[in-house]
Amino acid sequence: MGKSIFHRNVSGFGMDNNETKRLNGLIKHFEKGRFAELIPLFEEFVKTHPANATGWNLLALSHKNLGNIEKARTLFEKFLQNDPNHPVLLSNLGNVYRSIGRLQDSVTCYKKAIKKDPNMFNAIEALGMSYTDLGDLEKALSCYKRNTELDKTHQLARYNVANTYRKLKRYEEAVEEFELTNYKNGESHQLECLYLLGDEKRFKEKYLKIENSGKLDSLIGCLGSHAAIRYQTPFKNPFCSNAMDYVLVDKITAEDGLTQELMDKIIEHHKGNLNDYLSQSLLKNGKQSSGNLFLLEYDFIKALEQILIVKVEAYRQKFQTNDEGFIKNWPDKYFLYGWLVSIENGGNLDPHIHKEGWVSGSLYFNVPKKDGSDDGNIAVSLNGANYPKDNKDYPGKVVEINKRDLCMFPSSLFHYTIPFESEEERISFAFDVIPTQ
Repeated sequence: MGKSIFHRNVSGFGMDNNETKRLNGLIKHFEKGRFAELIPLFEEFVKTHPANATGWNLLALSHKNLGNIEKARTLFEKFLQNDPNHPVLLSNLGNVYRSIGRLQDSVTCYKKAIKKDPNMFNAIEALGMSYTDLGDLEKALSCYKRNTELDKTHQLARYNVANTYRKLKRYEEAVEEFELTNYKNGESHQLECLYLLGDEKRFKEKYLKIENSGKLDSLIGCLGSHAAIRYQTPFKNPFCSNAMDYVLVDKITAEDGLTQELMDKIIEHHKGNLNDYLSQSLLKNGKQSSGNLFLLEYDFIKALEQILIVKVEAYRQKFQTNDEGFIKNWPDKYFLYGWLVSIENGGNLDPHIHKEGWVSGSLYFNVPKKDGSDDGNIAVSLNGANYPKDNKDYPGKVVEINKRDLCMFPSSLFHYTIPFESEEERISFAFDVIPTQ
């Protein structure tokens, strides 16, 4: 999600010096993260100064930072009714829209903000992210390149350019751009580009460097497992060397809180056309929700989140004595990122991993009736994503799933769905455990 923006050390707006000092004092408390105690103070402030954009912005952002996404949305929209071209509030409203999957609405907001302020770095970056989610990678690349022109040293801007080159399969350009940034998992993505280029020498050199640095993420784990087979070389895998051993299937019952009514409400929301579907090239004859559904303030979403948090902890506890890196280095803080996938007759989801995740899961709301076949099941493998196989054999297996089953596994493991023929939809709620940076 795009970075939120607020003003520091403001003055004017019809305020006297005491009121200006008061607002600047509130801003200092905001920067210290005292959001809950600030909300009534900001509410009082905007009543006195209803035209003050900074007050409205910080009130909305306080709610947003506390997870009150819908309240933040209504506050941004309310102020923009009177000042529809305020670039900061437009950009921040766009961030809210994007986080809840209203991608086209977010694009509209960002474009208006950028028209008002053509050098608005955060809005340009966020517009690129929305274009990425909508599948328009060329427009996204244009946004990210614009930001590298505005700030040649900005790490995230360089990362976004590099990562978009990677998605466009312009791997050599991606490698060069990744070399210019230390942002997040840029090194892991650069390693993947070298692997896809077939540059064994540079790949092995880079892998050893990352291994020695102690860096740990699911993409490194995925590449290490695949390369060990492809190159017939024992790579030390810091994330998970035997990911197939950590596939777990559990059942969530109505007694656990997963009632049919709860599932129906989530499915109804998914099909309600309130949000835009994510552009997903791997998904055939299906739809995937966009944004993080756990940011929505609906009781049925919050209820599901609590159910899954319990299951995630149970998964960790089951394997807590094991020596794999993803267990030994389980993140102290994490959040869940969730989305719904519905697949119709003849559809499937191609092999992929979740590169931002630590552990991934899929909860099945509906599975079409099987006639003794694997149709509609989930499969896991050490191969996928068009990685070069070099005529080697890679382990894999089909996992039997039924309605209410929860399948969890390390995020380094490729997974995909078996195509099926049925008038029923296959509906699953997927999620990742993502470490808090």
